[in-house]
Amino acid sequence: MKGISSRGNHICFGRYALQALEPAWITSRQIEAGRRAMSRNVRRGGQIWVRIFPDKPVTELVIDDMLILATLLLL
Repeated sequence: MKGISSRGNHICFGRYALQALEPAWITSRQIEAGRRAMSRNVRRGGQIWVRIFPDKPVTELVIDDMLILATLLLL
């Protein structure tokens, strides 16, 4: 989806902004990489506001839980 959007593109702070083209999960490393790229470009002359927080809870199944889940599915 590319092109000029007419809604949802209002910038609250500053003059420039990054806008996502597609809906997707974003990690803290991706946010940090974007912040570093912007700070390299801005140098000492500007401020950067990051108004996003990666608060998506990601859990990992333990091997015991996987075995219990597999046995329940087989029954």
